[in-house]
Amino acid sequence: MKLKLRHKEYCDGCEQLHELHTLAGHKRCVVYKKNMLPQEGNFIENRGLGYLKRPDICVKENEVEVAK
Repeated sequence: MKLKLRHKEYCDGCEQLHELHTLAGHKRCVVYKKNMLPQEGNFIENRGLGYLKRPDICVKENEVEVAK
């Protein structure tokens, strides 16, 4: 599958990521049926590139097109 992302290492902005409307801001990847929690530490550590690291299986199986 070809994904359009803001950065190839992070899920932020992915069309397959849906908001679960929890207080903590959990999101769910529809393709891999995985719940993820955005982490501010990730965002700060990586200079604002993204809150959600892509799962390893997603990195291996999908092509990424960087959308600006």
